[in-house]
Amino acid sequence: MELIELKNLFDAEFPSGAVTNTEKVRWFNNACLDMVRKTLCLKSYALWSIVADQRGYTKAEMGATNYLMVDPEEGIVWQKSVDDDGNRDWVRLEATTTDWLDKNVGEGWRDDDNTGDPTRYFWYADPDEGQKLGFNPIPDTAVSTGDGFKMVYISKPNVLEDDANEPFSLNAGLEPYHELIVTYALWKAKQKRGKFTQAREYRTEYKGSTREDSPYYGGIALMKQEIKQNPDFRPHLRIDEDYFKWHI
Repeated sequence: MELIELKNLFDAEFPSGAVTNTEKVRWFNNACLDMVRKTLCLKSYALWSIVADQRGYTKAEMGATNYLMVDPEEGIVWQKSVDDDGNRDWVRLEATTTDWLDKNVGEGWRDDDNTGDPTRYFWYADPDEGQKLGFNPIPDTAVSTGDGFKMVYISKPNVLEDDANEPFSLNAGLEPYHELIVTYALWKAKQKRGKFTQAREYRTEYKGSTREDSPYYGGIALMKQEIKQNPDFRPHLRIDEDYFKWHI
């Protein structure tokens, strides 16, 4: 379903001229982002080499295209070792923050000689290169094969700007849920006009039995259920022979 079709669905349910096209498109894009955050429906896969004694990596260095967030279920792992048969020992890393490290580890974690086997990852702002993904301790052993770190992450949805743009272009299987984008926009439009009771009707929890009679959060629940049951909901996920060994 293209953006122009989303607009037409919206206009069929809402008084003409009551909101601007700019508002509709903003709500549609907010809906796409909200749906991705709540359902984790746009999963992607990045792997990159470890540079010895390097604290952090930019999204470009990781190859994390359109990065939104680390997948909370699968996260980040690092390659601790590989045996003679090529079997890799992957270790899951714990998510943390610089504030937590300061309070619980002490400022010594910031020292360049704080190296060893990483146990945690965090995001931080580099004054020269912007946001980076850092590790504590700093890995002291290089892995140059391209798969020293592995991350499953959630991609940003494509931005809807032109009438021919389609939501969630990375995953055509999500098309049955495009109408939820309009439901979200109708909820926001009702709020804008002060119709708060009607607005709640668009966002209430799912109580029906089919997608057609479910409002916004009901549709989100159905998306989550289908994504959980259908492992193919992993757009442009670059599966390799080791993938299922570390992600299970």
